[in-house]
Order: sequence, then C-alpha cells, then structure tokens
Amino acid sequence: IIIPLYNKEKYISATIKSVLAQTYKDFELLVVDDGSTDGSADIVKSFNDERIRYIRKENGGVSSARNRGVVEAIGDWILFLDADDTLESRCLETLLVPIESNRDVDISAASFFIERHGSKSVDCHTSYNGIVPSNYKWLFLKKFFLRAGSFLIRRDIVMKNKFDESLSRYEDMKCVLEWIRNTKIYVLDIPVMTYQTGNSSLSSMAKDFSR
Repeated sequence: IIIPLYNKEKYISATIKSVLAQTYKDFELLVVDDGSTDGSADIVKSFNDERIRYIRKENGGVSSARNRGVVEAIGDWILFLDADDTLESRCLETLLVPIESNRDVDISAASFFIERHGSKSVDCHTSYNGIVPSNYKWLFLKKFFLRAGSFLIRRDIVMKNKFDESLSRYEDMKCVLEWIRNTKIYVLDIPVMTYQTGNSSLSSMAKDFSR
C-alpha cells in the first residue's frame, strides 16, 4: 500500500488507522512524504507498527511520490491510497479473492464510497462481478473505474508504466490507459474504500497548471 503524503495532518491518522484495521494482515504500508511542511510526519511516526515504512523526499509532486513508493515496494501487488481517503476493513481481503482464484488476473478492482460534505454514498461505476470483456470500452462506458484505494495491480505492470512526473493533472488517467492495454481485469460490485472530496491540498509542483 502506497500513500503519497503532502500536508495532510488533519486526515493522515484516520487513513493509516484504516489500513492497520485490515482483516488481511500481510502487507507493507509505504508513506512517501513529498516534503510536507505541517505536522504530517510526526503523526506518521507516532504509529508503532513494523509494517509502516516512512520515506521522506524532496517535494516533486504526487507522481514522483507514487513512483518512489513503487520502486521501494517489496510486494508483488500495489494498492495506491490517497492520504485523505480510507479503506474498508475488508478491502484487501475482498480484492485478493479474484487474484487467488484467477492466477492470470492483473488488476482486481471494486466499487467505492464517495463522501461529500459529510454525506456518504456508493459510487456505482462498478456494477458487475467478473472479468471485464472489453477494457477500453467498459472504461469509456464507466462500467468500472480505477480509483486509488479501490484496486490492486501487479507491481511489474506499474514498473513498466510509471506515473508521468511532467504532468500535474490527469497523470493517473494516463497511467490507467497504459495499464489496461493488455491486462486482465476482474471487477467486483463491492465498495472497498471511501473517497473524500473537497480535501485537496496539492503540492507546490501540482499547482503549476501549465503542467
């Protein structure tokens, strides 16, 4: 699990607690601090769990933080999680089921909750259980969506197609379009995380709209 962190002291504690509360326990959590200037680092370091690895780097943007996490990770599977979102307790357990029963699956994805102004609802992009028959067509029709925190992906796929650090917008979509090119995706109609809206605190690199 890779969390890029930049000035999220209000949220990072709840995010980490949701990871540590997983029913599936065999994971590592890499928190990549992209040069935070608030108290985020102290909050991360206050957790005493050997599965947590705190990595501090010079500010370079969310893409560079995610890429650093992928390089440092030792697991075969990656789950990206934003520093202000939370996982359901059975997130990893749920996403691992298709992988364990279908050895050729490259991405295991599920639905998720969206929380707006204290109101929580289920996002229904994923309304199907099984192998996606046409990756690009189904993505275009919004029958599934690879939201950070809602999918597992093979690490070697991400290593071949890392986040474009020259972009500050839609860098995740560029990756998704590469990741799904020749991969087998299994989707589940089960919410596994909560995506928080309105909590954005972009790093200085991301504030340059020309990028």
